[in-house]
Amino acid sequence: QYGWVGQWFRPKKPTLGAMDLGGASTQITFETQAEMKDPGAGVTLRLYGQMYKVYTHSYLCYGRDQVLRRVLSKLMKADGYKDRVTNPCWPKGYQRSLQLQEVYNSPCTEKEKPESYNPQRTISVVGSGDAGQCRPRVDSLFDFSGCSFPSCSLDRGFQPRPFAFSAFFYTVDFLQTVMKRSVATPADLSAAVDAVCSSPWAELEQKAPKLKKWLPDYCTVANFIYLLLTKGYHFDKDSFPNIAFQKKVG
Repeated sequence: QYGWVGQWFRPKKPTLGAMDLGGASTQITFETQAEMKDPGAGVTLRLYGQMYKVYTHSYLCYGRDQVLRRVLSKLMKADGYKDRVTNPCWPKGYQRSLQLQEVYNSPCTEKEKPESYNPQRTISVVGSGDAGQCRPRVDSLFDFSGCSFPSCSLDRGFQPRPFAFSAFFYTVDFLQTVMKRSVATPADLSAAVDAVCSSPWAELEQKAPKLKKWLPDYCTVANFIYLLLTKGYHFDKDSFPNIAFQKKVG
């Protein structure tokens, strides 16, 4: 707001941080007063005459599409790249055949290719709908080891403690509107994730026929969001209510 005396006045409203879950990567950005232990993680901006100290970080290979590939890759590797693989993150009653190139044609998974790699080879993936087995598989994607900073997020990156954000709308909206689950706390979100992971394919089809294209992957992505928010970004029962899951802000 520009005043009559020729100066910009900072709005009384606080800033909002933002978390974005894209296809290849996930990003987090927010204003902070914390000391930047990693100079590359922060930037100072002058906007309308006011100074803002901003933390920002992008995590490649932690986007929705790459997470789905990485989970499939780890399942195939653990099973010795057999022709038939069980996926606990897919609904029971759902199965699909995949060519290896659909999983390994990515820099995020290429290191886990089988030795005798044939991109056209087909593997049958069968869903078992096992919530207890799915979460550890998704959890294995995160790397919290070897961090040299006093406060870290995933993949050894420095991160100050976060505050309020608007975030991953579509998956949480599905849990709320289709699964009829609350997501007010981390425990709520965890229970909602288990509910969708335990739902058979036929039940999910009946509940949301228009979303059939995305239904197999809600369990994996919802688990990833839960782990990203709680283990990666350190949201707990006190700070979790500050998150606004919205399509857009303002």
